[in-house]
Amino acid sequence: VYEAFALVYLMVKAGETEKIFEAIANHRDIKVRVSLLHIIKVANVAEVIPPLSAFIAGEPISSVVGDKAREVLLGITAMPVDA
Repeated sequence: VYEAFALVYLMVKAGETEKIFEAIANHRDIKVRVSLLHIIKVANVAEVIPPLSAFIAGEPISSVVGDKAREVLLGITAMPVDA
């Protein structure tokens, strides 16, 4: 589990989030979806704000995943690199 956490964390920090958001939207296990969102929150990277906002505003999502996504969005305190 620690290796998976570290790998996803590094992917978020590197800006490689397309597949992560794809998994959050489509994975059959809700625990995996929420865990991926938790890693995004821990990584605290401002560059995920636009895709996370689009994810929340996009297709219908379960209330658990939607609530966690909004929590993550509100919890990001980092400043964008290009600011």
